[in-house]
Amino acid sequence: MDPDSFEGKRKLPKNIQDIIINTGNLINLIQQDSGSNEIMNSLIKQFVSLDSTIEATHGGVNKLATSINGIEKYADSLTNMVPVVYDVNESLLKIKNDSANMGKSQ
Repeated sequence: MDPDSFEGKRKLPKNIQDIIINTGNLINLIQQDSGSNEIMNSLIKQFVSLDSTIEATHGGVNKLATSINGIEKYADSLTNMVPVVYDVNESLLKIKNDSANMGKSQ
């Protein structure tokens, strides 16, 4: 076996291993220095923890919208009844006056 080829085969894996280790160390340093990984993890955890609150709030807002819709319909029906009540009141006053006049004429 040629000693040069043996030497090359033996050094090549070590060089590759050194490159991999150095690259891994570089990536770790970048992640630690930037803090972006921690920030991203923190944001994800916060979003997940708020997800149920967001869903509950959405449900509450939908119920509130339904209630407001019902109140608006009720208010509209009351508004429509005002002229009817006024007409009934006018009719009652007229009947009362007519009965009072009939009592005086007898």
